[in-house]
Amino acid sequence: MINNAVAAAQQSGQAYIMQSSGIRAMRSVKKETLKLLETFIEKSEDNELVLTKFVPPLLDPVLVDYFQGNPDARDSEVLSLFTLTLTLTLTLTLTLTLTLTLTLTLTLTLTRCSRSSPG
Repeated sequence: MINNAVAAAQQSGQAYIMQSSGIRAMRSVKKETLKLLETFIEKSEDNELVLTKFVPPLLDPVLVDYFQGNPDARDSEVLSLFTLTLTLTLTLTLTLTLTLTLTLTLTLTLTRCSRSSPG
C-alpha cells in the first residue's frame, strides 16, 4: 500500500512524496508492525507452529511489497524479519536432523547389542 502510493506519486512527478507526513506515518507504522512480528516470532516457544502456520501467510504480502516496491521505500526490518525466520527454520531442521541421527544411532546400537547377546 505504501509502495503503491509512493510509485504513483513518483510517476506523477511528485518525488517529494517520500517526505510527506502521511507517507512517513505509514512507513513508521509498517516498521513497527514488522518489529512486532519479529519479536513475536523470536519469543515464540513453538517454532514449528510459527513456521508452518504463521509465517507462510506473511510471505506474499511482505516480500512482494518489498521486491516490487520503490527501493527508497524498502525497509530493512523486512530483511531482519526473514533472516530470523530462516534462522528458526535452519535451527528446527538441524534439531530434527540431530534427533533423527541420534535415534538411528541408538537403534543400530541396540540392534547390534541384541544380536551379539547370548541367548
